Amino acid sequence: WSSDVCSSDLVLEYMIQGEQAERDNQLAKALTAFQAAVNLDAEWLDAAQARDRINSKITRARFEDAMSQGFAALNQSNFDTARSAFEDAGTILPGSSEPSDALLQVAAAERSQRIRSLRNDIRSAEGAEDWEEASRLYQSILAEDESLTFAQDGLKQSESRITLNQSISRLLNDPLSLQSDNNYREAQTLLSNASAVEAPGKNLRNQILSLSRLIRDARQPISLVVTSDSQTEVTLSNIEHLGRFSEKQLTLHPGVYTLVGKRRGYQDVSQKVRL
Repeated sequence: WSSDVCSSDLVLEYMIQGEQAERDNQLAKALTAFQAAVNLDAEWLDAAQARDRINSKITRARFEDAMSQGFAALNQSNFDTARSAFEDAGTILPGSSEPSDALLQVAAAERSQRIRSLRNDIRSAEGAEDWEEASRLYQSILAEDESLTFAQDGLKQSESRITLNQSISRLLNDPLSLQSDNNYREAQTLLSNASAVEAPGKNLRNQILSLSRLIRDARQPISLVVTSDSQTEVTLSNIEHLGRFSEKQLTLHPGVYTLVGKRRGYQDVSQKVRL
């Protein structure tokens, strides 16, 4: 009997210690006291409930600490640390939706940071008139978020500039191609389109200047004196029959022409001329 009284007194003492520690927010100390009370008398319902309550508080405190660490890391853009902390919080309280919501915030912040970085790279690429690189970067942004209007518009502009640059370069690299009326009209259209570009860079300004000169020179008449033997039928590039002559002066636009001579009893001869 005296042993039971002593045990009850000790349980009560542990309960008092635990309650005081709980009021002081010394949760580890409170848990130790309440667990000691349970160990002495497992049938003491208040002791078991107090222990379970403290365990819940300790779990919640660990959870909130992990969440706080996660948000602190997120605010510093330390995404790996933030993700790890939120995942730990999810392990501590598996039934809580807060960690998964926070992980979505991490993913969104990472995506925003990547997009900001890509936009900085785009500004550099566009400043250097590297439209292929700008197009690639815009595509990377749209892979992150296909709804971004600025990236959709930027990609269209980049692809348009790529096409414009390639078309102008093709004509500049083959100036005699403007001998063709179709190519000449294309060059005029390209010049008009290029001149309409707002704030053109140095490269495009140089292309506009070169293309303008090319168009001007493409229809500048050039004199060509052709001599023959007065017995050969001469044709110019299968487009004009010149007939027989000893000397004929022609006025032609720049281009590549072929003179073909035919005379009965002789092999045909041809002569290519570049003007």
